[in-house]
Amino acid sequence: MVRKVIRSQATEFHYQRDVQPQPKIGPWRERLDSLLLENDGKPARERLTLIRVFEELRALGFEGGYDAVRDGSSKFVFDLMEPERPKVDRAVLDFVKGHVFDPADFVIRTDGVCRLNPEMARMVVVRVST
Repeated sequence: MVRKVIRSQATEFHYQRDVQPQPKIGPWRERLDSLLLENDGKPARERLTLIRVFEELRALGFEGGYDAVRDGSSKFVFDLMEPERPKVDRAVLDFVKGHVFDPADFVIRTDGVCRLNPEMARMVVVRVST
């Protein structure tokens, strides 16, 4: 594709896909969600690792890769969190409004990303979860 654009000397190129392929996890999404939900209800010692969930799906006929299962499971976690999101957002905003921050509460990484100091992050979690 890149070679085609370079050879054509075009300054602008549009690409439109005729058929959007469905990810291999697509037809298995419902089964993956039910496996993850069952797994979440088990005691910690009995829970399956993600690789075991992947193997369960493979045994049922899933032909996709582990990455599809891993990506699907992270989306599942966000789906579970979504109903609680407004409450958490409100609690975090209330904490931020009621707290005076100090420069020591933040860590600036070498790539320029600013993060909360781990100690402060723990404090935020404790305050928000009560």
